[in-house]
Formats: sequence, structure tokens, C-alpha cells
Amino acid sequence: MPRKGYMCLNVPQAVYERIKEEADKRGSTISSLAEQVILENLETQELMKEYGPFLSYVDNSENTIFINDWRLQRIAAVRIQEKQDGSVSLFCELDQSENCVHVGFVFALPKFYKILKEKGIKPRSIR
Repeated sequence: MPRKGYMCLNVPQAVYERIKEEADKRGSTISSLAEQVILENLETQELMKEYGPFLSYVDNSENTIFINDWRLQRIAAVRIQEKQDGSVSLFCELDQSENCVHVGFVFALPKFYKILKEKGIKPRSIR
């Protein structure tokens, strides 16, 4: 029986094991990590609905993520630029900018972080 004000949540064993492993690495509890991850995901989804309903992920190549901008009816190519110091920046070819809605959208995509991981780049090295 859960404590007052709390509810139980069932997840597959594999998901539980992954959360437990990450919680152990962080020195956290399974409950607090699961709560944090779920809330962050919900907040991201809410922001994406509000600020990015006209944007969608299309595809990616090795160093570029392609975003469909339904408002402009164009594809924005956002390049991942590796710098000599090991940091990374994003550059939107469509807007010729490092600070536009397309770049912001890419930062919210889990796919972006998977690409960085494949390249051996840690997210903290983004500038």
C-alpha cells in the first residue's frame, strides 16, 4: 500500500533495472529519479507543444539534423560543429544562426544527444 498522497506505478522489469542502475550511479533513490525523469519529460513535451508545433524531426546525417518547419514550408539543416577545444555548437543553415527556433528544437531532441554519444562527445561540452 502506497503512502498517503502517493500512487504506485508499474513498469517492465527491464525499465526498473535501468532506473535502478542510474539511481545507484547518481546516489539517488529509484523513486526520486523516476519522478525527476517523468516530470522533466512532461515539461519538455509541454514546451514542445507550445513552442514547436510547427517543427518536426525529419532525418539526420553524420553532422546535420534536418528539421521540417511547417510554418515556413522549408527544411532547416542544423549542423553540429565540433570545435578544437572539444566543445560543440549548433548552426542553422536556414537562418544562418546559432540562436534560432530550429537550434532550440534540436537541443530538445533525444536524437541529438544520441548522435553526440555516437561521436564520443559528452553533452556538457556544448557551447
